[in-house]
Order: sequence, then structure tokens, then C-alpha cells
Amino acid sequence: MDTKEKNLENDIESYLLSHGYVKGEGVILIIYDDVFELACPKDIVVERENKYGLVNYQGEILLPLIYDSLRMDGNARLVRVERNHEWGCIDLNLI
Repeated sequence: MDTKEKNLENDIESYLLSHGYVKGEGVILIIYDDVFELACPKDIVVERENKYGLVNYQGEILLPLIYDSLRMDGNARLVRVERNHEWGCIDLNLI
């Protein structure tokens, strides 16, 4: 593989990894339907099958994919969540 092909391969892998795909055992696995980066640099909202959750950049799940809606409240690390038409707030500093 020449340098141009290797650079293209690295660019594709970087793009996939930055859009919610996880590399494992030499394979890139698709684990989310969509990924939303936030202004708060620690967290990423992820969506799968119309349910939302929150992960960090190490791929650790902070909030499971069980919420119908998930909204961050600025840099306060406060998350507004909706599940089964009920709303609540979660302080990420406490988890």
C-alpha cells in the first residue's frame, strides 16, 4: 500500500471513529444511528433506534440509551431527559 492509499485509509477510519463507530478486533463496528457532539467537550449525545443516551470520548456510557429526548443545559453539566412523556434532570457532576 502506497502513502496515498494509507493516508486515505487513515482519513476514512478517523471519520468513522469520530461519528460514533468503534474499532475493535480490527473491525469498525457501527453501534449508533447518530452522534451529536456538544459544546461541552466531555460528552457526546448518541442515538440508536430513536432512543438517546450520553457517552464520553472514551466510549464509556454516562447515560444509557433509554431516553426519548435528551438535552444539555449549556456547560452546567445538567441534562434534561424525557422518558415515557415524563421529564427530569440529571446532574452529570453526580455520576
